[in-house]
Amino acid sequence: MKKTALDTLEEYCMQAYKDKKNIYIEIRLPLFSESEYIINKHKNILEKLAYYKAHFNENLECIDNKEIEIIAFGTIHPSNMPKDMEI
Repeated sequence: MKKTALDTLEEYCMQAYKDKKNIYIEIRLPLFSESEYIINKHKNILEKLAYYKAHFNENLECIDNKEIEIIAFGTIHPSNMPKDMEI
């Protein structure tokens, strides 16, 4: 079975959670000319992953509006985090 983009996001989130890293999600929204970044702190990753799995399809498009989509994700190096955001 071919791995989907949602599967990849899930694996990435689980590894980041295990490694105690914060992640970012880059999302495209139809009313904005530029994409936006969402920061998911380590302690919230599992809850956010459940949200993404419930609201986005296997191609990381929003189930309710396919113009909303996750276009990238990654971990955030601790030195790039604002000082008041604990890891």
